[in-house]
Amino acid sequence: MNHRVLALLLPLMVAACAPGPSTAPKNLVLITMDTTRADRLGCYGYDGVSTPNIDRVAERGTLFTRAFATAPITGPSHASILSGTYPPFHQVRDNAVSAVPAEIPWMPEILRSQGYLTAGFVAAYPVKAAFGFGRGFDYFSDVMEAPPGSVFITNLHTVGVASRKGEVVSREFELWLERRSDGPFFAWVHYYDPHWPWEAGAGFADIYPEEPYDAEIAYMDDSIGTVINALTDAGLSDDTAVILVADHGEGLMDHGELTHALLVYNATIRVPLVVSIPWIEQVSSVSVPVSTVDILPTVLDVLGLDD
Repeated sequence: MNHRVLALLLPLMVAACAPGPSTAPKNLVLITMDTTRADRLGCYGYDGVSTPNIDRVAERGTLFTRAFATAPITGPSHASILSGTYPPFHQVRDNAVSAVPAEIPWMPEILRSQGYLTAGFVAAYPVKAAFGFGRGFDYFSDVMEAPPGSVFITNLHTVGVASRKGEVVSREFELWLERRSDGPFFAWVHYYDPHWPWEAGAGFADIYPEEPYDAEIAYMDDSIGTVINALTDAGLSDDTAVILVADHGEGLMDHGELTHALLVYNATIRVPLVVSIPWIEQVSSVSVPVSTVDILPTVLDVLGLDD
């Protein structure tokens, strides 16, 4: 077993030898939350915003209090999550500059080779299929439009980058889940809403008028609820692992940086990581430092694909 799996997984494996509820292949839903600070979620102790859906995943699983991203920017960080490697290896060092190399390990490609149906639903330009993020997916949804007059600047502020709202992404997942073919599946669901500029939908801007970033967090949580409810309604909750993780945080002027991409303080590098694996008895929280590169090898292990 990869030594990085041990750091992330062993605290969870309180009863790893106990049989699960069934011997059927298990499913996996990976939810990546763009630009989400750990200290802005209820399950991490923040009371300034309501995040009931993320919190209920945490209640059922394990919350990692010291999880860290490999880069404070969307493309490189997601490449690390999906490949289990650091930027010097996968060579994705900025948004929309270089594509994910075809030869590196890739979560959806590995799972598809093991008989999993794979689907991806992404919400922003930096993780489009054009940059290699669609590799290994049977279905990949990345249709979006940039607002009129948009300007894209890498490593600084991203103004009007092509993206779409979380409720659209969640609805696409919901429809796909209803119509998918039989067999185990892996779905990646990506939300972009907490990214600047902060313009929350569904009335959340009115609920948090003084905290537009928090409003986006609440709106994203509501969208995540659609995914969690869809799994429950389909009777899949007990056979589906759910991993919630952010690609990076947000500066919010803690150290003079409004957004992210330049500085590597906890505000932009420490991320929320919640892992719910229903067929494994889990502890409620883990304080051992872990990296988002630990996710892929851990996934392969808990799905029984680490041989």
